Amino acid sequence: MSFFYLDDSSQKNNAGNIMILSVFVLLSVSILCISYWKAIRIGTQSAYVKKKEVQAYFAARSGIEDAISELKQGFSWVSGNVNLSEQWVSSGSNTLYKSTIAPTPLTHFDYPCTYSVTIIGDPSTGTLNFTSIGYVGNPITENSTLTFKKELQGQMILSVSNEIHVIELTEN
Repeated sequence: MSFFYLDDSSQKNNAGNIMILSVFVLLSVSILCISYWKAIRIGTQSAYVKKKEVQAYFAARSGIEDAISELKQGFSWVSGNVNLSEQWVSSGSNTLYKSTIAPTPLTHFDYPCTYSVTIIGDPSTGTLNFTSIGYVGNPITENSTLTFKKELQGQMILSVSNEIHVIELTEN
């Protein structure tokens, strides 16, 4: 006779305990994997949003630089001015915009982008107030788009040497 003899009922209990423990471990690992996957997905989405916000900011800055370039050439900032670049499209008396999807598109952006610039004032008198808004769109599905927007406001002045300088720039 052996001292380590186990009957069938104790072996069945051990098998049941091992099965319960295995299910618990498998469930715990699954929950950890799903949580980790969700954290990675949230991080990826926030990085994507930050990238698009930065692109919209620089689109708005491009609008300012483009408008300054036109003003330096002595062109007035009004709708219908034939001296302005043909890429500018009117959307109001003092608001003009350029876009990658316009009839004469912007070519220096490799993503869908539009910027509009509103300028109030006369460069010959000194101070101009401006608003530049950059829009960056990205198709998510075939039916909808998500657009990111940055608005910059500020003032420009005409210096004694006929240079235009941005003296104030705020982000809204």
